[in-house]
Amino acid sequence: MVFAPGCQLGTAKAVPCLNEATSLNDVYVEAQELWIAECRPETKITNRARLSALWGCVVLLPNPASQIPQSFLDEWAERVTRERES
Repeated sequence: MVFAPGCQLGTAKAVPCLNEATSLNDVYVEAQELWIAECRPETKITNRARLSALWGCVVLLPNPASQIPQSFLDEWAERVTRERES
């Protein structure tokens, strides 16, 4: 999807995880696999950049009607913030 001023709107698809995600680490692993699949061929994936690059990133957008614990969302935010700061 494209979210940039002056660019045409993109299209997104929501697909289920390949494996059932029952922990934050499970979600993180699924997000890493998504990132690998979506990356440009020239993007270098490193231990410090497993979900993002200067041109884009994987995000978590929870359903507002879901009952995801706030602690889970906070842990996700902390983990991806650490990646960006590394």
